[in-house]
Amino acid sequence: MIERVEVVIPARDEEVSIAASLRAVGVAAGRLGLPAVWLTPLIDAAGTSVSEAVVDGLAAASTSFLLVGGSADPSWDGARARSFARSEVLEITDADHLLQVPGDVARSLEALRSLSAAVADFIGAVDGTTSDRQARLTGIDHAQLAIPQDGEAQARHFYGSLLGLREVAKPEPLARRGGCWFVGPSIHLHLGVTEDFRPASKAHPALRVRDLAALRGRLSAAGVAVVDDGSVPGVRRFYAADPHGNRLEFVEDADGGFTERG
Repeated sequence: MIERVEVVIPARDEEVSIAASLRAVGVAAGRLGLPAVWLTPLIDAAGTSVSEAVVDGLAAASTSFLLVGGSADPSWDGARARSFARSEVLEITDADHLLQVPGDVARSLEALRSLSAAVADFIGAVDGTTSDRQARLTGIDHAQLAIPQDGEAQARHFYGSLLGLREVAKPEPLARRGGCWFVGPSIHLHLGVTEDFRPASKAHPALRVRDLAALRGRLSAAGVAVVDDGSVPGVRRFYAADPHGNRLEFVEDADGGFTERG
């Protein structure tokens, strides 16, 4: 069985260790004393002897390190990864232990791009070619939309039943404020109650959809007005409003990412 794969590359002033391991990654982190990138370390919360050895090694590291894992990897624990004093973390949503999103080639390639950028950024900071790495934006954590008081039931029907998103519990300190949160693949929507509610008729999130035509039909059948937009050549998309008038854009998954395609 392969237990460890490791490479040490030179930076300008010191070396950087990049490794993936079935067992020894975290242990090595504490011993090498090098800045390091650890891919899919075994830091799950199951409390096995393997994971505890890895966690102990990471906790003992004397230099900074980058941890990379997928949220769908049972051996990954994002909260634990972020708990280490010297860690930086790249967590790839829905990725498995191979850092791939099963059944989704486009998102798997995007994961690879994110990994490459994070590693390059980390190495650049080590050798001094990248300044102020801590200030770099790495993604959108969630989108917030406003809803009126007592609007949760309509929101749950639209975002849950029609769009197929999954509702998750709000943290207790926030739950008493009302509203609801929904998640899906790479989607986190927070709906917050506001007394002086005004729908967002221009600003909007754009959501990628696998089988846009099917969603269009489902929304139309439910009485939701759909406005097609063909202004970007080769991109299938339409607009619709939620029950409270907030504007939403829906883009065919295969056509997503058109911002940089020109």
